[in-house]
Amino acid sequence: MPVSSRHKRWVAPRLAPYAEKYKIYVALHGHSNKSNPDDFSTPATFAQGLKLSDYFRVNLDIGHFHAAGFDPVPYIEQNHKIITHLHIKDRKADDGPNEPFGQGDTPIKPVLTLLKQKHYPIPAFVEYEYKGSGTPVQEVSACLSYMKQVLA
Repeated sequence: MPVSSRHKRWVAPRLAPYAEKYKIYVALHGHSNKSNPDDFSTPATFAQGLKLSDYFRVNLDIGHFHAAGFDPVPYIEQNHKIITHLHIKDRKADDGPNEPFGQGDTPIKPVLTLLKQKHYPIPAFVEYEYKGSGTPVQEVSACLSYMKQVLA
């Protein structure tokens, strides 16, 4: 069950007892707004959220994480055991816009290469959030093609 960063302050602490009681893992999802103390947007804010329950994990959105000024590669290396899955998107740095895969600054290739080389069992999902020129099916297919190409 993912928990959006917009709900850190209010929802995550209320979910913790239920995660514990029912032994359900809850994945905290981040965004790039570092100015909002209620957002999961930095390694430190994720660490704070993880302290709320042994059943809390991280759903790392590498586009948001990178746009917030952090490198997802070392974060994944250091925290791979608590990352449930990745959202793969491409964004410009410094909280810039979403872009078609390969046109932003997010280190998609190094992230996917790390998963492949280290055999981390972390699913990587396409998160299609840019304004594309094709249909959603065409754009997601292009994203998948890009991911396959960088892994080839």
